[in-house]
Amino acid sequence: MLMGGVTPPLAICFAFCISSLTLAGLAGAYFRPKLRMVRRIHSFPSAGETFSYRVDVENVGTRTARNIVIEERGLPADLRPCGPAPQIDVLEPGQSTSVTLSLRCLSRDCFDLNRLQGGSTFPSGLVKSGRKSRTSDRL
Repeated sequence: MLMGGVTPPLAICFAFCISSLTLAGLAGAYFRPKLRMVRRIHSFPSAGETFSYRVDVENVGTRTARNIVIEERGLPADLRPCGPAPQIDVLEPGQSTSVTLSLRCLSRDCFDLNRLQGGSTFPSGLVKSGRKSRTSDRL
């Protein structure tokens, strides 16, 4: 079935969207922040509790890092993030700061936290490019 004069504008719109996402991904990879992140866990939760811990974030790259979101990725099923992920607007080279993450522990067990990620949506706001911390902590 022919769609008349609708097909060419749809093809152009599709090509524009795909090229925008491709360019945003390439730009995001270039501007991906180089961060050093260290968890500071001082207390351990009980089942059903929400607990918070600090994460020290340092920009070890040569560029200013912008719009950084710090979050735990790949959490076990019994750990849930609470609230929005903390965001750092600007972090100059060599500068460091701390953010607070909160998790809700649903059951009693030992959990490995090994996918702490600092990602940025700069410069496009379409694609988040991130770096994972190489450190692992047991909770």
